[in-house]
Amino acid sequence: ASIVARNLNIKFSELGHAVRERHQALRSEMSLVDFADRQFSDFGPTTFVADVAREISDSVRHIVVGARRPEEVAFLHAQGFNLEIVWIEAATNERVLRRCASLEDVEYFQHRDRVESRWGIQTMRELADLHVRNDAGDLQELAQEISTWWNCR
Repeated sequence: ASIVARNLNIKFSELGHAVRERHQALRSEMSLVDFADRQFSDFGPTTFVADVAREISDSVRHIVVGARRPEEVAFLHAQGFNLEIVWIEAATNERVLRRCASLEDVEYFQHRDRVESRWGIQTMRELADLHVRNDAGDLQELAQEISTWWNCR
């Protein structure tokens, strides 16, 4: 997202950053996905996106990264934000290899996928305006494809 934002000279916010900030502030020992799941249960499905929405200015183009729930997109729509949703997908084996390379074990990776499925992440795929494959893992190429699409709409 940061590469795309730089290419387009626009701001971006990451929902995962909001999760990590709250996780650290509360000194939680839970995994990030379990922490997010608990926060959603306790405070509702828009708890993190509400934090991020406060960073967005109506007059500035902005990328929001990491929505995992349709309710998060609905919240941003209800706030009056004009959204374009990009779904980036890679083959499961590629995703596993990348996560293992980043020291995330396969069991946790599979657990995270199950939790995100329960949140409705597949609905996010269906809502997307653009679908991009990223099996090669080339972030510059991925950013260029998204930037080209963005500039042509």
